[in-house]
Amino acid sequence: MDCDSNREDQIEALSALTKELDSRGCDVELVADEWCNTLEDIKLFADNKAGHMVQIKTPDLGGINNTIEAVLYCKSKGIGAYQGGTCNRNRQKRSGLCKLRYGNTARPDSGKARHEA
Repeated sequence: MDCDSNREDQIEALSALTKELDSRGCDVELVADEWCNTLEDIKLFADNKAGHMVQIKTPDLGGINNTIEAVLYCKSKGIGAYQGGTCNRNRQKRSGLCKLRYGNTARPDSGKARHEA
């Protein structure tokens, strides 16, 4: 299956792979990243258990409110939330600061941000 062709195929493939890994008791976690860019995408991946964790790209969601909603949604569905997308040096310094100060209030499972003076 060519799972890079569209979002639906990616969700189907990642969901099946997640289920197979879990059924075998593999100590591996899959992170949904590609085709998972908007709040709608994140919800679809979480609803379909497509991965053990979802990459939440803070700058792509259009506002810290959407980032927080995405983290809380994933957690409500039992999917890990990796909050990131804020490592673009000075160009997005504000995004990194907002992510650290406000986005972490939703308690993502993991994340990364870089702030340079």
